[in-house]
Amino acid sequence: MTDVDGHRTAGGTPLDRPADASPSRSRGRLLFIAVQVVVVITAIAFLVVRLTGDDTAGDAAATAAKTPDSVDIDSVSTETLESLVATYRDDPQFADQMPGVALVLAERHFGEQAYDRAFELYAEIVADDRTQPRQFAVALARIAWIAWLGDQDTDAALARIDESLRIDPANAETIYIKGQMLWCGAGDASAAVELFEQVLSAPDLTDEVRAQVTADLDVAATGAACR
Repeated sequence: MTDVDGHRTAGGTPLDRPADASPSRSRGRLLFIAVQVVVVITAIAFLVVRLTGDDTAGDAAATAAKTPDSVDIDSVSTETLESLVATYRDDPQFADQMPGVALVLAERHFGEQAYDRAFELYAEIVADDRTQPRQFAVALARIAWIAWLGDQDTDAALARIDESLRIDPANAETIYIKGQMLWCGAGDASAAVELFEQVLSAPDLTDEVRAQVTADLDVAATGAACR
């Protein structure tokens, strides 16, 4: 990966901001299959107290740190996450943890379809040498999807998706994204079928996700264009 205008690239493609990443331009759908974000919760607890004076929030986060599976990131406000990211950027004590917290905030924006704000954070994450491999893979897959919504450049998007999958080959959501791009962008329904079948083999899908992927698989299996 090289650096272009301060950003690392995938497949030689600069991570430029998409001209228009409106959800209405999507020819595919994105399902939110669980993404595990690596964050040091004890550091979040410390900074929540420092930034908000809320000892209760800090105690809750510190308790969650002992049992990471119970951490409820949704209980942390967007404003607090933004403050945490700003603090992590400027505080050497927490600099190594900035990409993880930035990823939490980016995922929040992404889930709200605030794609411009999410894209800026994802680009910062992939350009940061401190980013852990799985964080990089998640951010790069998100960049691929957002850019594809804006420019429908399927080849460039697939290059980024393939790099993400080289790092995290079992990520069911990224596999699903690739299937959507091949089906809706390249018109390759048969390739999409193989990928959707691979997604359905993942053990931790919710019933809603499994139903949607199954529906997509059934349509793609007929050779029909994506819906």
